[in-house]
Amino acid sequence: MRRTLERSLAVGSALGRTVLRHEAQIAFTLFGAFLCACTVLWVDARYDDAIIQDVVRISKVQHLHGFAKAKRLMSIVYGLMEPRHHFFHTPEVDPTGHWFATPSKALLTGRSGCGDFVAVFTRVMQLAGERAKPMQMKCPPDITCHVLTEVKIDGKWIVMDPLYNFAPTDPRGAPLGAAETHKDWARISLQTPKFYIKAYNYERVEGTNWSKYGAASRAVRGLLVRLGIDGVDDFSIREYVLNLYRVYLIIALSVGLPLFGLWFLRLYRRRKIGAAA
Repeated sequence: MRRTLERSLAVGSALGRTVLRHEAQIAFTLFGAFLCACTVLWVDARYDDAIIQDVVRISKVQHLHGFAKAKRLMSIVYGLMEPRHHFFHTPEVDPTGHWFATPSKALLTGRSGCGDFVAVFTRVMQLAGERAKPMQMKCPPDITCHVLTEVKIDGKWIVMDPLYNFAPTDPRGAPLGAAETHKDWARISLQTPKFYIKAYNYERVEGTNWSKYGAASRAVRGLLVRLGIDGVDDFSIREYVLNLYRVYLIIALSVGLPLFGLWFLRLYRRRKIGAAA
């Protein structure tokens, strides 16, 4: 009876070691695949920024500053993208869709109009060392009708519309913000390019579409306002997520590394218990 019990315990112990060994193999295989995926995201993130950085390089703006620098870069982006915008007019066939809608991809096609122009120009400005963010223009009845870029020049946020290569200015040629542009729209509308839509009067320019997800997004906005956070309507999430490859890489590392760490720790502890037994 005792011998049978010892034999059963030995068989159970061997089976436990086999199961543990197989689980460890699965864990290391998945971890290897995870590292490969992260490497691909890292390479793509660097490649995406490298392409946009080339736009900054060919623009030769090292000697320019402020509004002159921003106008030069916007003109370069417009010159690169405007022909593509007219050429790639067929429905997009892309398995990645919006999941990988990065500035380099937008630079290639310019297919989605203002959104692509803004993504490229905003990222160009960021990589040129300037603060820039995508903004949304609201038109009645409370829908996003246009997208443009705000650039911080000499401590002031000014509006620039890369789709039309247009930046509103005052009579002296100084750049204007959204509120100033709306206030003086009767005069500025005469400056706009030929095909500029007059409904784009800059009355409501916001960083985040707080009505996009209905009551949920409005509740978040209300909470931020009650917490006393300034500039809620000017905050632009897209300012920080233009390079989606980098965003996915950060998310993957933030979630994946702790999970794999816990899994390996669990395997290590089970192995120690098995060895002690």
